[in-house]
Amino acid sequence: MILPDLFSYSEKGAVAEGSNPERGINTREVSCHTALSSSRLPGLDYALNPYEGCEHGCIYCYAPYVLKASPSLWGKWVNARMNIPVLLRKELKTKTGMIGIGTVTDPYQPVERIFSLTRKCLTEIIRKDAPTSILTKSDLVIRDVSLLSKLSRVEIGITVTTLDDRIAAKFEPQATAPSRRLEALRELNNAGIETYSMVGPIIPMVTDSNLETLVSEIAESGTKRVMVDGLRVRPGMLEEMHKSEVFKDTDFRWGFDRAISSESYFEKAKLRIRKLCRDAGLAYECAF
Repeated sequence: MILPDLFSYSEKGAVAEGSNPERGINTREVSCHTALSSSRLPGLDYALNPYEGCEHGCIYCYAPYVLKASPSLWGKWVNARMNIPVLLRKELKTKTGMIGIGTVTDPYQPVERIFSLTRKCLTEIIRKDAPTSILTKSDLVIRDVSLLSKLSRVEIGITVTTLDDRIAAKFEPQATAPSRRLEALRELNNAGIETYSMVGPIIPMVTDSNLETLVSEIAESGTKRVMVDGLRVRPGMLEEMHKSEVFKDTDFRWGFDRAISSESYFEKAKLRIRKLCRDAGLAYECAF
């Protein structure tokens, strides 16, 4: 498989031992020119993405559209930015502010078990005690609790779009099961690390099917804050989603498309979640 040439590399390496051909995942070692990129996301000064591409293969992912990558190939390749910890150490000498780890990739996707680039970056961040925000769908973040605990200001967000592991596997095929994500939230909270749960994107017919239990489980994990976002449909995104197995169910597809076409659907869903959070004693905020 030829990988998309989306970024500017100083060199391209051979396919790494971390490749997963049985899953159709092609992993490649590359070098990058910058570790910390300026971020326009609320609350973040810089974005740090140890990987390009993502194994999770979430069918609703906006990243390939932002990066102008092929949506049909998204989830089938990952570039490991091997020199990013070295660059990060240099850039932290002059760049200060909140660092967001994982803005267009998941920093704890399966390949992190092989390369540990996120862990190596955390080691550099600890040297400067830089404020850090991490968003992931993986319980692998628990591996780094000892490092995270050394930071004066750190928050970990874990995305939970549904409590149903079976349904989640259709939308987020290679991501950690929601039940394990909730357990990760509990462990992080028990370790005294600030957390939040990202309920987003809100997936019609999925996220809204049992919101009461979803918010209740988040609260029971010890998490104090919920961040919410709707499904941001990019040009061509809906057509790509329709290719997924789950949309072969005509009733589901009809209900999903009807909700997407409604101007008020997501606002009503957010208001419902907001009320549930208030009743559960959880802080509520919109992602954007």
